[in-house]
Amino acid sequence: MSLHSPLKTLFLLSAAAVLLAGCGDSADTDTLFPVDLDDVYGYVNQKGEWAIPPRFEAANPFQDDGAAWVQFKGRYGRINRKGGWVLQPTLGKILTLAENGLARAEDGSKYGFINAKGKWVIPPRFKAVASFAANGLALVIDDNNEWGFINAKGEWVIPPKFKSAYEFADNGLAGAKDDNGKQGFINVKGEWVISPKFKYVYPFAANGLALASDDNGKWGFVNARGEWVIPPKFKSAYEFAANGLTRAEDDNGKYGFINAKGEWAIPPKFKGAWRFADNGLAGAKDDNGKWGFVNAKDEWVIPPKFKSAYEFADNGLAGAKDDNGKQGFI
Repeated sequence: MSLHSPLKTLFLLSAAAVLLAGCGDSADTDTLFPVDLDDVYGYVNQKGEWAIPPRFEAANPFQDDGAAWVQFKGRYGRINRKGGWVLQPTLGKILTLAENGLARAEDGSKYGFINAKGKWVIPPRFKAVASFAANGLALVIDDNNEWGFINAKGEWVIPPKFKSAYEFADNGLAGAKDDNGKQGFINVKGEWVISPKFKYVYPFAANGLALASDDNGKWGFVNARGEWVIPPKFKSAYEFAANGLTRAEDDNGKYGFINAKGEWAIPPKFKGAWRFADNGLAGAKDDNGKWGFVNAKDEWVIPPKFKSAYEFADNGLAGAKDDNGKQGFI
């Protein structure tokens, strides 16, 4: 596990990946899903009917403004829910609009930010960029492979001086890596609040804990003072879900779920597991290699019968694969 690269595209390569990314705007029956049919993408409604026939090379979920980014003949544009062009496909790589209305975009080999009309607001002059966080700062990489943060005007707020970094969490801290390869957390002034002493760190969750790794490759959780709240003793772990539990892996390669005290709430007995979704269900893989869903009481709510399955989206559907390798939604 390591820090994200902002080069990673959000254009999804399968319907299952859409679910992993949290597809869907709401639980409305009007929600449309991007679906891959033999490497051609279209959109289906919640009845599984084609709302927009497959004709795109890549497709993103629809956003709150009612438009979605798609790739057509190698270029990117935006469509409405009827499949009509809101923004003609004339742009290079595009990534989803942030809350401030700006989207990451690429022109040649450089990245900048455009608005919903496809106009450059911050010209493409960075080697890579990430989306704007709620605090109005975006993580970017300069030509020297140094990481820093800019505002919506493209001005440096935190000069590029880190070897890698994360977007800011709601508590005002962002993970960053120093010149020695150690990771810690900085504030919006670029000052070290938690000194770089970890092998890896992940962003802070809503419960105030951040996933971190020690020099032995073991994972635990620290608070905003950099203190171990859950000692590094897991082979792998994940950020906490809203129900206060998180997936963790023991030394035998088995997965279970722990609480904020580091105690096993669900013993490590699964061959694989996803995090808990907001509906209180988590995907889990049994010893026969089948996937189902458990609740926080360790009860099978959906018995393990799928070849693979993914997290539930906000609209109450989850991607799943049958024994014939075909995918749909449950």
